[in-house]
Amino acid sequence: MHPFCCSRRLSRTGCGRTWLSVRMQLVLYTSSFCEPCAQARSVLAEAGRLVPQAHVIERDVAFENVQAADDGIRITPTVIVLDDSGTEVFRATGVPTLNQVLAAAAKAL
Repeated sequence: MHPFCCSRRLSRTGCGRTWLSVRMQLVLYTSSFCEPCAQARSVLAEAGRLVPQAHVIERDVAFENVQAADDGIRITPTVIVLDDSGTEVFRATGVPTLNQVLAAAAKAL
């Protein structure tokens, strides 16, 4: 677990964030030596395969600590699903199920 300051809303423009596209994003925050992170990575990879509109992004909190703090990340793994406007529609700490991610992806579409 990593302590970060709390931020509640994600924004397309704040904090020098660079968006790769204007489509749904499945964001996974990970850390080294995190066994559940590998499981969450597999879940998001499968979700990305099943939902071609989704862009899977992985962020390591050790290297992207400012971004992690801005996004209110306190525990790894954390999965955030953003719609095409950058609005958070789902957040899970720990390993989400594939069904949870697919349901969130449906909301984001």
